[in-house]
Amino acid sequence: MFLSIIIPSYNESAIIEDSLKKIENFLSKKIFQYEIILINDGSTDDTLNIVTQLSSKNPKIRIIDIPHKGKGAAVKKGIIESKAKWNFLCDADLSMPIDELDKFLTLISQDPSVDIIIANRSDINSNVYKEPRTRHYLGIIFNIFVRLLLLKNFYDTQCGFKLFKNSTTLKIFKLQKINGFCFDVEILYLANRFKKNIKQVPIEWHYNPNSSVRIFNGSKAFIDLVLILIFRIFKKYEIY
Repeated sequence: MFLSIIIPSYNESAIIEDSLKKIENFLSKKIFQYEIILINDGSTDDTLNIVTQLSSKNPKIRIIDIPHKGKGAAVKKGIIESKAKWNFLCDADLSMPIDELDKFLTLISQDPSVDIIIANRSDINSNVYKEPRTRHYLGIIFNIFVRLLLLKNFYDTQCGFKLFKNSTTLKIFKLQKINGFCFDVEILYLANRFKKNIKQVPIEWHYNPNSSVRIFNGSKAFIDLVLILIFRIFKKYEIY
């Protein structure tokens, strides 16, 4: 298996069928083996039923149903379950069009030493459309704190599209403690500690009003950021 698409999902019944069809249509044209792993994070809507019906018709779609714990917990479960060489984290709303994945695939073919590639909406070459002003400025403020406290060289830790080499990053996810939306910061912090080769790519990104991600999650992310600092201070991460 070359690629696993890891999709954490919570109450995405309004969009999940369309997103899965777009992903499958894109991947079906590739020559490599792939799978789509959807982690249903305790959805209370019809997400699980919709995906169950789709997977019954398409064996490349796997469903993992877990109690609701948060996006970080869902991603960790998906990564651990994956057997592919590369794992691509993908938000269910496809705010980044799936064909942008080609940028990630091109980069790993050009540089085999890459361990992690993250989408960077702040890059001058990125195109970001229709993001609400409040959400945009909250994101800027959060990233300022992230750079000041943990990751000075990253300007967009929270975009939900990232590619990980399984063989070199699995142990990082096993150390992950954050279950919420700030798990990205924790993973990148640990990757830096492990001296992993991390690249950033500009992307096209569209705000999706039907996504389950809302502005209030930003406050939870700030709380998680404080927790990461506490874990670091008290040496809760076993770096080996």
